[in-house]
Amino acid sequence: MPSWTNFEDINRAKELRRTLRWPGVYKIQITDTKGNPRKIERFLGTDREGILGIGNSSNIGDRIVDFFKANEGTYGRHSVGSRAFLIRAFMNLQITNFGRNIYGNSHLMFAAYRVNTKEEAEIAEEALLKEYFLRYGELPPLNSALQEKHNLDWFNLPVIN
Repeated sequence: MPSWTNFEDINRAKELRRTLRWPGVYKIQITDTKGNPRKIERFLGTDREGILGIGNSSNIGDRIVDFFKANEGTYGRHSVGSRAFLIRAFMNLQITNFGRNIYGNSHLMFAAYRVNTKEEAEIAEEALLKEYFLRYGELPPLNSALQEKHNLDWFNLPVIN
């Protein structure tokens, strides 16, 4: 049975690209400098895993590298990475949280879950986003919309361990 990879630093995306050449879903997480997830206050509770975004791809390695490049501002074809770049750019202009630049003291991490086809990846992403929404009352901060291509039943979602 497939399982999630360990969370890896997004800065290792290019190095890990070749080992991740398969379809799947991924999660982007924010951590402190020691690798502990940063808590994110959500509408219905606290996301203790620090999930910023959930996505899918037919090639996880390429998609994570696209995210890395967009997050660095060198490539604009990844909407979640582009949003992360804009937030980081704004936070560099605005010192937040009583003088501490929160983003500057954080790392972005990613984990992936392997599936067999792009369609399975889309189904897994939809299930994960719906599960997140049911738990927290909103999507992860960097996800802008819920794609309902497969119209999964909200209360009978497939389990993605």
